[in-house]
Amino acid sequence: MAHKAIDRFRPQASAEHQAASETDLPVQPTDSKTAVPVGGSVESFANVSRITGSEGLEIASQSAQSDEVDDPETNDLVDADESKKLGQVADITDSSVKAETQKRKAAKFFIQATSKLKQGAKALGTPLVWLGVVAFCGGTGVAAISWLTDVPPNPNCQQLWFFSADAERLFCAEQAARSGNPSALLAGIKLIEPWQDNHTLEKPAKRLMRDWSKNVLAIARQKTGQNNLKQAIYLVSKIPANSPFYKDAQQSETRWRKSQIKGNALEKSIESALEQRNWQKAEAIILPFANQQDEYWQQQFIRMQERIMTERLSDNQLQAIRAEVGTDLSKAAVKLGPAIAAVEQLPPKTYARATAEDDVVQWRKALANSATQQLEKGNLAEAIAQAKWLPVQSLSPTLQNLVWFDQATQLNQQMPAAIPTEENFWQLITTLSALRQIQPSSPLYAVAQSKTLPLADRLQDLTQLRGAKFVAETRSLPLLPIAIQVAQAIAPSRPHRLYAQTLISVWQQDQQQMSDRADIIAAEKFAAVGTPQSLNTAIAYASRVSLGRALRPTAQAAIFDWKQRLLDLEDQALLNQAQKLAIANQYAQAIQLANKISDGRPLHNQAQTFVQQWSLAENSRSMEGN
Repeated sequence: MAHKAIDRFRPQASAEHQAASETDLPVQPTDSKTAVPVGGSVESFANVSRITGSEGLEIASQSAQSDEVDDPETNDLVDADESKKLGQVADITDSSVKAETQKRKAAKFFIQATSKLKQGAKALGTPLVWLGVVAFCGGTGVAAISWLTDVPPNPNCQQLWFFSADAERLFCAEQAARSGNPSALLAGIKLIEPWQDNHTLEKPAKRLMRDWSKNVLAIARQKTGQNNLKQAIYLVSKIPANSPFYKDAQQSETRWRKSQIKGNALEKSIESALEQRNWQKAEAIILPFANQQDEYWQQQFIRMQERIMTERLSDNQLQAIRAEVGTDLSKAAVKLGPAIAAVEQLPPKTYARATAEDDVVQWRKALANSATQQLEKGNLAEAIAQAKWLPVQSLSPTLQNLVWFDQATQLNQQMPAAIPTEENFWQLITTLSALRQIQPSSPLYAVAQSKTLPLADRLQDLTQLRGAKFVAETRSLPLLPIAIQVAQAIAPSRPHRLYAQTLISVWQQDQQQMSDRADIIAAEKFAAVGTPQSLNTAIAYASRVSLGRALRPTAQAAIFDWKQRLLDLEDQALLNQAQKLAIANQYAQAIQLANKISDGRPLHNQAQTFVQQWSLAENSRSMEGN
């Protein structure tokens, strides 16, 4: 009976729950001791067990007692008590079953949704895979086409080596041949000459062979017009047999070689006639070539005609010079110098100039003898005038001293240069060195000493000033006073006093600028701090640049700027203090402070704006107080 009572109050699945369990899950065998709800899981049973744990234990204990005591009256009492208790258990169990049913429905819905998502992913996955494959293949194809169609970079023609490709060599040869240089054209022809019909670059090679051979042939023809048959023959001889212009090149080479042989023979005949001063014969030799149609022979005719005219005129000039000098050289000392100068003006590559060299040697010897005689007679002016026509290195020591003496005289007669050059300095050294080598036994010794002292004074001044300039060019402020002091040591009576004063003036200006620049740099460093004290210090440094200095305008502009910044700082301090008073509602004191920023100061307008605002605030507060 107790078992029946317990079974009656066991949780019964609803119709909906039973239908679901029958369709979804297999029926589990039920044990009388461990009954699991049909269609339920271990977890759901555990949940029910947790909800009805205490009641289940009580029912189990009562069931055990019912097996031992089978008294009807006792059973009736037990049934009555158990009915009350089991009624309470049934209420709790029904609510638990409903909750469990809702959980199972949610789990079932989740499982079904997950299954559909998996099926959808499988259905969608296959197209995505194929789409990825197609995209990969398409991208690879595009990259390959881009790589194939992309223009490769030009080769570095400065770094070609033995294993470089023919295409690279051809590219570089074509680039070099564009200059029109014959060597580059011949190098390109030599490169493509062995490329036969089976070569991959056959077509461009044939085109370039035609163009380059044509250019080489044109350059060779230009060389013939410039009387350079040797170079023209060399160029056409390098045109290969597989060139379209090979036949023309061979014909030109044959013709030019014949012309070269004929021209050499003709030139020898003309030179022989010119050397013999046989002008009629020379003109008769070139006369048959006057009407030649060949460009080369036209140029040859003009050149040889000019040569004959030059030789004839030079010979006429030489004959005139010889006639002027005469045969008695001892009486023609005055004429020898101008005659030597006239011969030196003759064209250098003429027979007249070559034959006149012997005359010049004789005339120089006669002129040197005449100058020596004049020096011995004490005629310094005449001796110097004659010796000046002669090269110094060809003179005797006595005449060399005479030439140096003349140069010293000219230097003494000239005023010292206001700004001496290096040439003046070394000229003084050379002249003094030559004068000091005159021996006391020479007739020039006494007069040479009188020329030496003034030149020595000049050299001493220049040497002293060169040292001062070297020090001053270091552009160092501590060294400039030393350079100035050295230059000031040049006395007013010295020859280069004016030059020394010029340098002193320049260096003093440099010293002032460097000193002023140092003060301005120091002032700028102080001003960068931005405090009132640092700005005042900056103004003090900049004020050291006095009126009339080069950097005075720069210093004054900086001082004006820094003073404005000082006013800004002062006004800003007053304005900040006034704002603090206004925040404390002390408007009268704030207005009084702000009014101290007078008109014309940088923050005057801003201060007046605050004064107006504070005045309105003060008036409003007064009205509220009344």
